[in-house]
Amino acid sequence: MVAEILVSSSKLFARLHFDNRQLTWFRIFSINKLSSMIESHRPGRLLMAKAMLSILTAFFVLIFANGAIGSTDAFSTADSIEPVVWGSYGGKHGKLPGEFHNPRGLAVDSNGNLYVADISNYRIQVFNDRGIFLRQWRIEGMGDSLALDAEGYLYVPVRTGSVVKFDLDGNEVLRWGKRGRGPGEFQSPSKITINRKSKRIYIQDVNKGDVQTFNYTGQFLERWDCWDKISPNGIALDSTGNLLVIDSNKKCIFKLSDTGVQLQVLQYEGMNGGDSIFPGEIAIGPKDEIYISDLKTHKIHKLDSSGSLLKSWGKLGSDDGNFCNPHGIAFFQDHTLYISDSRRNHRIQKFTSDGDFVWKIGKTPPSCEFFTWPAHIFASDENHLYVTDSGYVKQFDADGNIIRCWGELGDSEGQLKAPKGIAVYETKVFVVDQGNNKVQVFDETGLALNSWGSKGHADGEFINPTEISIDQHGSVFILDRGNLRVQQFNTDGDFINKFKAINSPSGMAIDSQGGIYITSRKYHTVRKYDTEGNILLEWGGEGIREGEFSHPVGICIGEDNTVFVVDFENSRIQRFDNQGVFISQYGTLGFDVGDFRRPQGVACWGGFVFVADSNNMRIQRFPAKYWARSFSRAQNKN
Repeated sequence: MVAEILVSSSKLFARLHFDNRQLTWFRIFSINKLSSMIESHRPGRLLMAKAMLSILTAFFVLIFANGAIGSTDAFSTADSIEPVVWGSYGGKHGKLPGEFHNPRGLAVDSNGNLYVADISNYRIQVFNDRGIFLRQWRIEGMGDSLALDAEGYLYVPVRTGSVVKFDLDGNEVLRWGKRGRGPGEFQSPSKITINRKSKRIYIQDVNKGDVQTFNYTGQFLERWDCWDKISPNGIALDSTGNLLVIDSNKKCIFKLSDTGVQLQVLQYEGMNGGDSIFPGEIAIGPKDEIYISDLKTHKIHKLDSSGSLLKSWGKLGSDDGNFCNPHGIAFFQDHTLYISDSRRNHRIQKFTSDGDFVWKIGKTPPSCEFFTWPAHIFASDENHLYVTDSGYVKQFDADGNIIRCWGELGDSEGQLKAPKGIAVYETKVFVVDQGNNKVQVFDETGLALNSWGSKGHADGEFINPTEISIDQHGSVFILDRGNLRVQQFNTDGDFINKFKAINSPSGMAIDSQGGIYITSRKYHTVRKYDTEGNILLEWGGEGIREGEFSHPVGICIGEDNTVFVVDFENSRIQRFDNQGVFISQYGTLGFDVGDFRRPQGVACWGGFVFVADSNNMRIQRFPAKYWARSFSRAQNKN
């Protein structure tokens, strides 16, 4: 029997590749595996077998402790068969009760319990008035707001074209609506408010630009679509039952009667010291004050009922009282208000009606080891991996062990606002700072060294830059997406050249001969240029077959000049030669190791391919030879 255990253990051992992050998993797996074998044998041999199990376990642990198996030298295991995964989906970052990923809509019941639309976690979370978690339930595709009626039911608009009514324990009571443009139909319902006296529900449809009214049973009552070219961003009711609709296109607030008659137009443009704002939500205070969350300036604006500014508070940041894209606003009867601080901060903050901070719930800033939305990655010659993730730069070794991270939110030197593409040249880390429309340069410890660029259309200026590639001669190429061009600089930021890029460019990479590859999400293609902008080659097309794409994004060049392309909507990676001829593909929609959910970035180095598996909030590392043998994994389930 001992021989059988040894043989089975050696087979198990030979099939697996180990590193330090997998040691704990192996201990559990091997003990469980051997224990099940022991229990299957006669009781008389149980004692001897358990003793053998203890010896084997100690032996494996000793080997691991001395590094004899699964060396953690970076990129030393290119012959490994299985992928290595790090990061978290459903782990510590933003998934536990009381944590958030992009919270939006808020509602408060008569007992002071707070309901939060935690939209990227596909759930409603409930807290008491002290911020203590009570319960949660799942719902996908939520809009940006919630509403409670007077009878104790919660209403949630769903962007696929319906409204769902829940009791306060999360049981679905009613669902109505379908996709369409007719009465009672929706394109993308997002905002909702309820007149508890008249028992009328108002639903704002972002795509249709209208407001529809229903009763508590979902019966359609009427529709208001009399405004010309508006872009409604929020609705709220004042104490008299008048409806306020805020519009980001006309930059005003429409005040309507409960039958849709326009009573007044309040202009909000210029109220913030002349700066323009972009509203996220509107709410009405206990004295009919108007509160607006501002996605552009990261502030909350308080107006009187006539639209005059009374106070603004907050700024871009993660400190108490500051925000990054504040969204939902909800009041409680004690005149305190809750604000969902949705984008990078992933939290809810509570304030007095005058803007004094009270408390917060949610984890912020995110842990360095775990991911929110990893999208752009770069593998360096020093065997380090760099990832930009929701405002941070994170540096790992090749096995996923965190080395350091940096990133302070802001627009000053060294601060970042939506960092995207990243590359390392010699000892410098170059980061495309999309939100600030510039390139920032750091040393390998995160110390800011230099930056260049500003918002604009001139040479050296950018509009929403996203990608960076540096060739072997030190030429820096920036994908200036908003200007539909590629700009070339030296490593000091001096402008050299530019050329026009394909429409909707998304990813960029350079091969060893200086060929520049750019993916297009709009045309579902890959286009190859020389450094002067001459088109050399183009391939692809929309579809799910080999060589076709659905919104290709990241791209990298392997050591043999083969091209790896991230096929975003198809949740797979495809491999081509440098003439665009399809070689192989790998991946399918899912959560398991080797599966992807809308991957974004990809990096090639040292015989490995690293994939930023964005919706799974993780990085996966594969030997490049995976794409030489793994055709069966590309199932295109989505």
